[in-house]
Amino acid sequence: MASHIAIFRDGRLVQYDTPDTLLANPVDDFVSSFVGGDRTLKRLRLVKVAEAMFGEPPSVRAEDRLEHAVDLMERHGHISIVVVGANGRAQGMIRIEQARGLKGLVGEHQEPLPGTIHVGDDLRNAVSMMFTHGATWLACVDSDGLYCGYVTQRGITRLLGATYKG
Repeated sequence: MASHIAIFRDGRLVQYDTPDTLLANPVDDFVSSFVGGDRTLKRLRLVKVAEAMFGEPPSVRAEDRLEHAVDLMERHGHISIVVVGANGRAQGMIRIEQARGLKGLVGEHQEPLPGTIHVGDDLRNAVSMMFTHGATWLACVDSDGLYCGYVTQRGITRLLGATYKG
């Protein structure tokens, strides 16, 4: 897609902007009609995961005690936490409901992640993966596979919806 798009009406320039700005902020009803009623869905292809990602979240290692994982989740208001290896790559997850009251190491109770998404992917890929796996969040990784953060359905909704608020 082009870096900028010009929309003309009757030979007059109506709006010249980036594709995302055209979709997020059409200047009038003509441009709004031109870009379509599904403009928010179209934006999913233009916005990168990194823009919707919650960065620098807490994580645990397989050798950490479950009590530590529960404490981190409670302090951060999370219902799950990503388990990373010594190299910082996402390896699994632990849920607070399963870890509470148990003893032992995180690695003894971790489960697979619902999926991971690259920070450079677009939100359409992230939403598609969430739907495919029945997940409400995904762990975000960089080009080296290092865990960078997470993206949620709610976070995507807020990011895209914020554009349309007063």
